[in-house]
Amino acid sequence: RDRTVYELFEEQVLKNPDAIAIVFEDQEVTYKELNERSNQLARYIRKQYRRATNQELKPDTLIPLCLERGIDMVIGILGVMKSGGVYVPMDPDYPADRLKHILSNTNAKLVITQNHIEYRFKEVTDILLISINEQNSQTVYQGKKATNLSQYSQATDLAYVIYTSGATGLPKGALISNYQVIIKLQSIVETFNIKPENVLGSRINYIFDPFLRELFIGLITGAKLVLFSKKELIDFYEISNKVYKYKINYLIFVASQLDLFVDYLLTNSSMLDKVKSLSF
Repeated sequence: RDRTVYELFEEQVLKNPDAIAIVFEDQEVTYKELNERSNQLARYIRKQYRRATNQELKPDTLIPLCLERGIDMVIGILGVMKSGGVYVPMDPDYPADRLKHILSNTNAKLVITQNHIEYRFKEVTDILLISINEQNSQTVYQGKKATNLSQYSQATDLAYVIYTSGATGLPKGALISNYQVIIKLQSIVETFNIKPENVLGSRINYIFDPFLRELFIGLITGAKLVLFSKKELIDFYEISNKVYKYKINYLIFVASQLDLFVDYLLTNSSMLDKVKSLSF
């Protein structure tokens, strides 16, 4: 508990470098590949932050992400953490005023995004955009060292900030430290006995707090995480097929959704065999 979340991930990279870390649609990435890409991005973030501010990036610096689901999203999260920053997830579908509020409230100097989402920030002139999808891979990754960085943050530093609807109608940021995250994660890992051979599913939007549990429960145990696509997040038929295809053992549901999913299975008995690998 005196370490950061990404350090626990790096330990698994040493133990299981060639194990599959993330699966998304027809793509997959190993622990080693995910670690190297996020290390390269972290170095690029630090360089660009220095360029934009003439200062070194310090712990508890808030860095918004505006990314679609996929492997780039995970690289972005890890890259910000490894850079010493605090990641702040934003949904590409947010209304313009919500995006502006979060950018202003975080005093953002740069945003991690993707080429096809950059238009959402066309009215923003004082923030540097770092697009991390394939078209920019040479700029962001090529020539950057892929080894682990120095430790720029500690357990007591913030890991991420989640913006929720505030009482006044304006989104309010909930501040979560590395220490708080690790306590939650270790409790879940011990309760459900998560091991490297397990397969976890992720079907929660990354702007919500439970997503972090989905993501890092896998990454700190050496397990495989299957990211559901946007259309699969709420479609019980698609969820069932995904569970069957990848033999997924664990999924996180809020209570109301779990009740609906169980009702769906009971009324569609042919799907029961497809989810028999699941632990509820």
